[in-house]
Amino acid sequence: LVGKMLARYGIMENRFVECNATDLVGEARGQSAVKTRATIQKAWNGILFIDEAYYLDPKGVLGDLGGEALAELLVQLDKNRNALICVLAGYESAVEETMRANPGLKSRFTH
Repeated sequence: LVGKMLARYGIMENRFVECNATDLVGEARGQSAVKTRATIQKAWNGILFIDEAYYLDPKGVLGDLGGEALAELLVQLDKNRNALICVLAGYESAVEETMRANPGLKSRFTH
């Protein structure tokens, strides 16, 4: 709905890409950044919705590979502030914990 409204006003394209943490995480070091960039490219000038985003917490199940994806997400959000809306979804307490995992997250996401 938000995407349609933004498209109507010419702010963004009517593009919505839903993924989860495993769509962003590779099997080896270096692959997560590549997969994250590819997913962001699909959502370019639209909305990227990351379900179960708490799995990207480097202290979580996916470990450093999740942390690598999270770091790349931050780099891309910073470089492309006007070309992407990113929504992190999941259990509130788990997402809050993930937000504390990287100091740059709080400044790039409002909630």
